[in-house]
Amino acid sequence: MKQLTKIDAAARALALALFFAAATAGAAVAEDIRTLAIRVVPDTMWDAAPTAVRVEFANNSDHKKSADFTEKMGGWVEKAFGKLDYTVSEDADITFAFTVDQFDPGSAVARFAVGFGVGKSFVSGTATVRQGKKVLGSYRYSARPGGAGVKFMSKEVGPALVLQIHNREADEKLHEYKKGKKKEQETED
Repeated sequence: MKQLTKIDAAARALALALFFAAATAGAAVAEDIRTLAIRVVPDTMWDAAPTAVRVEFANNSDHKKSADFTEKMGGWVEKAFGKLDYTVSEDADITFAFTVDQFDPGSAVARFAVGFGVGKSFVSGTATVRQGKKVLGSYRYSARPGGAGVKFMSKEVGPALVLQIHNREADEKLHEYKKGKKKEQETED
């Protein structure tokens, strides 16, 4: 068996240290990736636990594709609750209602041609959890989905919204929404 020189041993130790540093940093980055795409700011935090829920949604955006997005997002929200062991039922006592207040699918051409976040999509709205008329939780959310198209965007936003609310994850502020040079939404209270 070949005996390691001091240089070989030092190189292996350095490589091992770099591997563990990268793995640790990678875990932290992976943890923050969802927050980069979607942010959820609670006004009242729901003490979420798997139970029966009814999903309701409303579209308040005037974008021509927002109604389709909202409906598709509703389907993904229901699937996400199911994966977390909730029972989705029209007869449930607890209602998870979300709105889509702003919707901008962005521009695939601008994303491809310019890059650097130009042409990025944006979604914002509210989510409320009620039992009868009693509000158990209320949230504001914003999302900067990475992909284009209503189907992809709804798949990225719906499950992440449910997961963050279920895990009681809270962000301090929403994403800024800028279209061109005019700022259309203030994100801090």
